[in-house]
Amino acid sequence: MNENSLRWKARLGSLKALAALILLFAVIFLIPALGNLSVATSNPTEPQSVDISQLARNELGANQYVTVSGTAFYPSAYQKTSDGRVTEEYFFLFDVDTAAAILIQAKGTVSVLDSSEPKTITGLTHAPESELRNLILSDLPDIQSNGVTATADLYLGEDEKPPDIGASSAAVIGLGVVSALCLATFFFPGAVFGPRPVDSLSAATGDAGVKATGQFVQLASVQPSIQIGQGKRKFSNAVANVVPLENRRLMIYIHHILTTKTYGVTVNRRESDWGVFIDPANVIDIEPGKLYGWKDRAAVRLRYRDEAQKEQTLYVSFNHAAAQAEFAGLLRRMGFAVGSGEMPLL
Repeated sequence: MNENSLRWKARLGSLKALAALILLFAVIFLIPALGNLSVATSNPTEPQSVDISQLARNELGANQYVTVSGTAFYPSAYQKTSDGRVTEEYFFLFDVDTAAAILIQAKGTVSVLDSSEPKTITGLTHAPESELRNLILSDLPDIQSNGVTATADLYLGEDEKPPDIGASSAAVIGLGVVSALCLATFFFPGAVFGPRPVDSLSAATGDAGVKATGQFVQLASVQPSIQIGQGKRKFSNAVANVVPLENRRLMIYIHHILTTKTYGVTVNRRESDWGVFIDPANVIDIEPGKLYGWKDRAAVRLRYRDEAQKEQTLYVSFNHAAAQAEFAGLLRRMGFAVGSGEMPLL
């Protein structure tokens, strides 16, 4: 596999966190988009003509594009307000012949005068929200006591039309493609490594910039002696330190600081210590190379077995090849084989 393929594989894998956030919003918008598409495809382009009695008996259900005629009785039966302002008004449309009524959500403002008028209304049927439904249910006994058939399970939105099928389809397809692309990032690894020989002739160009990627164990203490704790955690490109220990042991060490801020002021600060230990008894192999991504980094891959004898991989990367060469030299001086062609020192 060429370097460009490895580089883009790593770049896509590094987008998991951003992809998860985008996927969350895509799904949030996809759910109503699918609902709109369902409404659009389940309705004809022209409204079906129905009787109020059919609606009052809830024969059609919600999200149906219909036209109905009757007598509108004002003033409004119900109002919804926000900050003292009326945002929605409802009135009843009656069919005198069948003694049936259906609640209408008005397109605009309902007259405050007691009046009535013949009216033909075209719109979409809806299932009312619980608050509106409870209001209708509380009034149903009075309505039905006058011999009028009505329902608390349906109302009609005046002048509402089904969503455009073309726009709804485009929204679903677009959000579906975005969701698929976001999901695809989870199939790419977070770290992509390619073996390469160490460039021992490279000159140092500033700070080594040691970073580590892998699973670390929590350290209960580091002074006066190192004590291993109970926790485990995965770090990715975390600032790290290389610490040689006695008996040909090597520790890759992270001092993690977590701060919580409110309005720019630090309100909590937690510090913890983490480490990975490499020794002749647990090391599997050590390979120099490169970690690919938006910015390639010289790196060394260390494969080892943890205390449960499970294979783990640790990547230690550097700002420049000279720091990588220095780390590889340290490993060799400690007796580790660095590269597939080397034998460990006894």
